[in-house]
Amino acid sequence: MKNSLKPNIPTCVALHTAVYKFLRCNPAGGQANCVTQQSAEMPWSPELPSKLPAADADSL
Repeated sequence: MKNSLKPNIPTCVALHTAVYKFLRCNPAGGQANCVTQQSAEMPWSPELPSKLPAADADSL
């Protein structure tokens, strides 16, 4: 199973919250079989990593 994690930062002027959106894929029979998943909304800050470590995805 492969995870692709990227922050989904709103495109408004004042950033207040952020979520991580990622695909969870389970390839089988030539099909990607991917499902989009999302973390809980969290307060945005400049300290948020640009990419969430894959090990943290299990806790989302």
